[in-house]
Amino acid sequence: MKKLTIPIPTFNEYENKLDKSKINYFVLTADNGFRLIKEDFVNSVKESNSDVALIINPNNPTGTITKKEDIIWILKKLANEIVVVDESFIDFSGDRNAYSVQSLVEDYTSLVVIRSISKEFGVPGLRLGYLVTTNRGIKEKILEHLPIWNVNSMAEYFIENFPKYQDSYDKSIRQVIEDREEFYDDLKKIKYLEPLSSHANFILCKVINRSAQSLTKQLFEDFKILVKDCANKKPINKDNYLRIAVRTKEENKKLLDALVEIDR
Repeated sequence: MKKLTIPIPTFNEYENKLDKSKINYFVLTADNGFRLIKEDFVNSVKESNSDVALIINPNNPTGTITKKEDIIWILKKLANEIVVVDESFIDFSGDRNAYSVQSLVEDYTSLVVIRSISKEFGVPGLRLGYLVTTNRGIKEKILEHLPIWNVNSMAEYFIENFPKYQDSYDKSIRQVIEDREEFYDDLKKIKYLEPLSSHANFILCKVINRSAQSLTKQLFEDFKILVKDCANKKPINKDNYLRIAVRTKEENKKLLDALVEIDR
């Protein structure tokens, strides 16, 4: 790989694994709600001479999403480059068919789709995930780096038994989406927060007229509530942003009550 184009802010581990000389940062801006502008993204990939482009969809920590037709447009424009699409939060979008490109891997050998099961299924300890591509070179390279025992017995048990609980899973995803929309509307009522509409199970909020770091600290120390201070997320580390997880209705209300109490 010569160079990887990464839209930022995003999940830090991608850039942490590479030398900075091999990264082209494509900056997403608050002006348009951190949306990925496909024309600008393709131009950045080409101008930087990147041979790999990354799209996290929905993005972390912004919760923004790119439609399937826009990714198809990108794939056609980047036919000679590898396009990696991370769909670890895709089921929280509420419309997998409108956004997921996993079914297109047979149509585009340049497409690589990866997914972490831990996000949507709530099993981070199992470290489950998968990669889908028809690109022979990518598959061979991945196999070279896989450990011999890359799935343990607990993970296998989970995979084998999951189909029995498909209906429960679908119901829980719908519940998270419903709770997210209600939570988003409630967060908009907190006068020192500006929440961003999300397609994931978290909401990015800009903190107004106070420090995001101090707010994070106060929520933890006074209310035993932990939220994510985005101070390590470029380029929004220069501003005040928090990422707040969507939890149960009761837990969401507890956080909302704490945010109101802090402002009294």
